[in-house]
Amino acid sequence: DGRPSLKRDVHACEMILTLSGTTNGHLATEGFKTLERRTGTRLADLAAEHEGKRITFADTQAAPVPVITSPEWSGSESGGRRYSPFTINVERLKPWHTLTGRQHFYLDHDWMAEIGEQLPTFRPPLNMTALFGEPEIGETGELGLTVRYLTPHNKWSIHSEYQDNLFMLSLSRGGPNIWMSGEDAAK
Repeated sequence: DGRPSLKRDVHACEMILTLSGTTNGHLATEGFKTLERRTGTRLADLAAEHEGKRITFADTQAAPVPVITSPEWSGSESGGRRYSPFTINVERLKPWHTLTGRQHFYLDHDWMAEIGEQLPTFRPPLNMTALFGEPEIGETGELGLTVRYLTPHNKWSIHSEYQDNLFMLSLSRGGPNIWMSGEDAAK
């Protein structure tokens, strides 16, 4: 009947990979062309080098495969660039993935108001000493710096062994990066 078979799990995986611009270069290029028409901003070149590329399930089983820059995401890996979030929004003025196409600071959704989360608010780190009896940070007198570790890739915060696992380092843009002020780094 012309529709793809979904009888096996591998068929479902192939369907997902076929319908995603991150794994189907033709879709990525066409998606950017559509977005160009809507925004008046040059974007299709971000995926053009991979227009003929298609990542299959077998490809992902054989080795880690870099994805294609796509309008589904906000970052770019075109031209060998390492992924950085929101670069397409900032550098190419692609509208943000919000209802208005702009960044939001205040969210006026009813469900956010119900839980008091319309605005970002400061919440101090948990007091691990009071809650769990952990030793005070810096109680031995050595120089230390407390940081908050925020990452969309939780593998870096759960398992330190990923630091030297080459397979894991090749996934999701590689190793953990830390951005800190020059003043803190000098300590």
